[in-house]
Amino acid sequence: MSQMLQKELEELTTHSAWMFDETILLLTGSTADQIRKLRAETKLPKDPISYPELKVIKMLATEVGNRETKAYNIPFLEGKTYTIPNVAAQKWIEKGSAEELNKQETDEWTRNVDEQKKLYLKIQDQCQLVKNLERAVQDGDIESPSDIDSLQPIKWRLNKTSVLRWVHTNEEKVYRLRHFPNNIDDILVNELQLFKETRPTTDKPVVKPERTTPISPLDAKIQPEPVVNVFRNDGEIWIIIFNEKELPKITDVKGLSYVQHALMNPDEIIPNKQIEGHFDESDSSEIDGSGFAAGNSSEKMDPDTYRAIMEEKDIKNVELEKNLKQGKLDNIELENEIEKIEKYLSQNTYQGRIKEFTNEDIRSSDRIRAAIKTAIDKINEHDSSLAKLLKSSIKTSPTGTRYTPIPGIAPWER
Repeated sequence: MSQMLQKELEELTTHSAWMFDETILLLTGSTADQIRKLRAETKLPKDPISYPELKVIKMLATEVGNRETKAYNIPFLEGKTYTIPNVAAQKWIEKGSAEELNKQETDEWTRNVDEQKKLYLKIQDQCQLVKNLERAVQDGDIESPSDIDSLQPIKWRLNKTSVLRWVHTNEEKVYRLRHFPNNIDDILVNELQLFKETRPTTDKPVVKPERTTPISPLDAKIQPEPVVNVFRNDGEIWIIIFNEKELPKITDVKGLSYVQHALMNPDEIIPNKQIEGHFDESDSSEIDGSGFAAGNSSEKMDPDTYRAIMEEKDIKNVELEKNLKQGKLDNIELENEIEKIEKYLSQNTYQGRIKEFTNEDIRSSDRIRAAIKTAIDKINEHDSSLAKLLKSSIKTSPTGTRYTPIPGIAPWER
């Protein structure tokens, strides 16, 4: 596998441009998709040192979790090691279903936890590096001949020299986030060294001489005032001025306030709860436009829990099928248990994968996105260029809502 990766990296040095994913491969030794997949599967482990309310135990018999274990109806398998609340752990130890780890087992468990922590931090750093690279392209710090507004990042083509210049300018920060594998030759380092040796020695910006002649009173009068755009609420109407042109008054809808909140906080990811917190509580009965089933999950499911639930579901389905073959038709209790498991899975997974965000995160982002779309549609009735700008520069995700200023567009004020 290492040889294949080495060959792939060496081949990239012959290219005059790199695809976005090829650049990520040069930076981290992994593709963006591999990094995102690991992020979904990797969870920061909890240990009793950091969480004194927890205890590590080894199961001597299989038990089903309850509310005390904070893993309701999930099997805890014999021979496996788990970290659970002290109260539940003590009850199982007294019952004889579990025992505390001996010194050798504790040392091994500690080593595993340390490795999991290192892997978790590595994946977090690499995810941040992917975001930084994407933002550098969007900001124009890295040149791209691709239409980045209409294409997904994976399809962006990046100028090789521009990428190397960006890495060189942000070298310390980039190298801290890379975590490039030690068993692979770091081709990017060689390319960067070559870039440094061939770039001009006089790379200083041209400094324009300061004006020595004082500005006359007449000159001062004709100095243009700085241009600003206005997005202001005035009771039931909105006053919007864009590029020194005032739009006709627009009647109030909730989404206009969301747009204003984003415009007043450029380049800031505003939590969706904060945006919705300015208004009345949203109707939770709205349809989830993301395609996820509505549910009440408030915490993301971890991979261990998912595997345990799927295992329990398979066991119960086999049991039900066996009963039906034997002519046993009274399976109401078993069918109810399977239904509960399927309901829990529908709330926490989508197309066989663990949801990255809770259902409420997703519903909140859907509500805000729909409200902002309604507001932009209203603006489009009077100024299509402003509507297009807002549509491309205001983005909402389960993480939050963000306005990214377009170069050359004046700032906004209330």
